[in-house]
Amino acid sequence: MDCPPARRRRSASRCGGRPARLLWEKLVINAAINPVTAMLRVRNGEIATNPDARTLALAAASEAVDVARALGVALDKGAMLARVIQVAEATAANRSSMLADVEAGRRTEIDAINGAVVREAARLGIEVSANVDLLRRIREMEQN
Repeated sequence: MDCPPARRRRSASRCGGRPARLLWEKLVINAAINPVTAMLRVRNGEIATNPDARTLALAAASEAVDVARALGVALDKGAMLARVIQVAEATAANRSSMLADVEAGRRTEIDAINGAVVREAARLGIEVSANVDLLRRIREMEQN
């Protein structure tokens, strides 16, 4: 299956082409930006300007692209990594929804975003250590 898990039941017949690619593109960007901004408690622009934030975000994005490609979704890794930085720059002043949730003490969407990448990777036998680490760290923040 090449759809993110949450979409499988509703659109299984549409998950071979453009809809699947668009869903995975959004998932890759969200998996890169949201948890890193929440963990570091910074606005989106830090992904583009802070070398450590950028490295972590791009690692998560790269792994998510690997999972999507293993599922047959045609994503260009270089283009997707560049897109992550473009989105971070275009939304530089924004606080991600995950950051807002962490700051408000609410449960985040980490399980639906990076958790989905981790679950699919486990099923496929792909290592996604950056996503596993982000998933763990944000879950810890939710508990504190």
